[in-house]
Amino acid sequence: MNKGFLLKLFFALFLFAGCSVLDLGNNEPIIVTSEYFINPRFNEYNRSFGVQKLRLKEGVGEDLLMAECLKASYFPVDSFEVDPDFDFLAFIKPWDESWKKKKVYFNQYNGFLWEKTRFERTDTTIGNLEFNTWYRFHGVYDENVFSLVCYVNESGGVRKFVVSHY
Repeated sequence: MNKGFLLKLFFALFLFAGCSVLDLGNNEPIIVTSEYFINPRFNEYNRSFGVQKLRLKEGVGEDLLMAECLKASYFPVDSFEVDPDFDFLAFIKPWDESWKKKKVYFNQYNGFLWEKTRFERTDTTIGNLEFNTWYRFHGVYDENVFSLVCYVNESGGVRKFVVSHY
């Protein structure tokens, strides 16, 4: 076998093992649609999260990148940058256990404000997630070394990737 194949196999096994560890103690999935978000991992101490729109960096080939990302479970973090016009933080208050099952709507008031991280502005809504667009949800796992990156396709379907910050 060649070294490239073995390296890819090792990386795939490492990625699988890392993703499996995330779900220990909570096997309920985080749900993301273009209209709402449900995080069963919310708790009294982990009840804030951020949503950022991602865009391709200059010079990255969109067609090839999209094909690679969507056919495999691979997400090339270095190919993207945060869109500064869509970078929000939310802090759920007042807290109660029902937030683990509640839908957090993007286009409806949820009882808390969304803070725009770079412009010190707050909004009651941020608008539904756009089709054919990438988003990063950070602070959604108890282990803050992981983010959830999602692609909303042309029909509103969502493909999710768990991405390490390191």
